[in-house]
Amino acid sequence: MEEFDYIIIGAGSAGCVLANRLSSIETNKILLLEAGGKDTYPWIHIPVGYYKTMHNPNTDWCFKTEPDKTMNNRSINYPRGKTLGGSSSINGLLYIRGQEQDYNTWRQLGNVGWSWQDVLPYFLKSEDQERGQSEFHGSGGPITVEDQRIKLDILDVFMNAAEEVGIPKTNDFNKGDNFGCGYFQVTEKKGLRCSAAVGYLRPIKNRKNLKIITKAHIKNIVFENNKAINVNYWINNDLISVKANKEIILSAGTIGSPHILQASGIGPGDLLKSNNINVINYLQELDKCVQEYKKTFEFCDRDQMPWSITESPIIQKYKPKGGYKVWHYENNGNPNYIKRHLVFMTFLNDVLEGGETEFLYQKKKFKPKKGLTLIWPAIWTHTHKGLVSTKYKKYIITGWINYN
Repeated sequence: MEEFDYIIIGAGSAGCVLANRLSSIETNKILLLEAGGKDTYPWIHIPVGYYKTMHNPNTDWCFKTEPDKTMNNRSINYPRGKTLGGSSSINGLLYIRGQEQDYNTWRQLGNVGWSWQDVLPYFLKSEDQERGQSEFHGSGGPITVEDQRIKLDILDVFMNAAEEVGIPKTNDFNKGDNFGCGYFQVTEKKGLRCSAAVGYLRPIKNRKNLKIITKAHIKNIVFENNKAINVNYWINNDLISVKANKEIILSAGTIGSPHILQASGIGPGDLLKSNNINVINYLQELDKCVQEYKKTFEFCDRDQMPWSITESPIIQKYKPKGGYKVWHYENNGNPNYIKRHLVFMTFLNDVLEGGETEFLYQKKKFKPKKGLTLIWPAIWTHTHKGLVSTKYKKYIITGWINYN
């Protein structure tokens, strides 16, 4: 049985960082296991390529949620990266750190080291900011952060409209306060995606003390006297065992990590027993608190009126003779009846203090189909409940921010 000091399970955003840092000490012997393949698929590295990688079983695990009674018992696609770099290799490239108060709340709940001031130095250390080093940004780090290469008049007009109703313009959503409207930055390097695999793993992949194995599907972690000592994994039909002399690090993601723990005997006892798994540790709440935002798509055209905002002064100001109407399209719905110009799409998120919305602009006529993915989101807003609307050429551009 081959032995290593550290065995890292999962080469996603966390696993790539761990492999880089741990292998920097020459005396450490590291094994990095990834269930997906190498990140050689060209569309991984092209920024707009996520519409080729998401929902693609070669690069995405293609998970689906259980039917949800609050959404008419529909199931939602749940993309997770299936390649080196994990979801950082297939996501939308947005560089958004989150709200300062969220981190501080985690610290107040007892999570030492998770306050905003605690984590900010690590954000700076990881970043190579195109705009240069500052109080909130770093330079020379593994992850390159750049401004988008897209500027559209319609988006500038929308930002002006947001400003008119009290949502300030901002050019930086990573200072700890996301309130505002503006272009977000992206994890790109000279026009190509800068994933965790590109930034952290590629420069050090040939280190002699680091072994990287792809398409390694974990069977379980083996315990001896409640101590994790071995990892069993499959390569095709061959079951291989490896030993860890120091630590086994589980970084297989939101879905993968709880799954491996359960397969190894840690989790809800009844569930494990029903699958003939020996219970090592009864952990009833494992994988019980996963949360994800919902998204709703909204389509609007000048000769049609949003039913939910008919009394809006802004809408009434530009109301044409024919009136307006809006369609609401939710995931896995039937949008085939939408045949007009698509002006924009909004993603409405449930967050602690407001709604977060992305806006996408598509100029040409098209007939949407189930599972359609559009590219190049360009504006991010963080605001409280309300309406943002403006006039642009023959269109009324409307954003409805809502949350529970």
